[in-house]
Amino acid sequence: MEKGWKVLCIILVIIIIVGLIFFIINYSNIKYNGKLEQKDADVFYATIEEIREYNGITTVLVKGLDVNDINHRGEFDFSIDANTELLWHGTKIEISDLKEGQNISITSTGEVLERYPAGLTKVTRVIVLDDEL
Repeated sequence: MEKGWKVLCIILVIIIIVGLIFFIINYSNIKYNGKLEQKDADVFYATIEEIREYNGITTVLVKGLDVNDINHRGEFDFSIDANTELLWHGTKIEISDLKEGQNISITSTGEVLERYPAGLTKVTRVIVLDDEL
């Protein structure tokens, strides 16, 4: 009878170890390839200076805040497309909710075009930081 308990305990330990390994592998895949963390993303803070719409494309001109590192304090522009996530207090919002003068957080994963204003080629998320829309 005692031998049976030892075998059962060994089997349970193996199942737990395999389960933990499976969880760690899947969590790593989500963290680095999914929504938890965007690899190689730049996040910085800015104030919206101007919002333009031309031929159905919305372009936003922003000025980086002084709290950013030196590379993100200047003026930038970027386009908002269907893949750009717009949020305010964790709630999805529409482009029409963005207003000049709002403070925002910008997550950018693409190249920065060296021109004036600097161009952000791929903005994945814009979060309005102000208390009110």
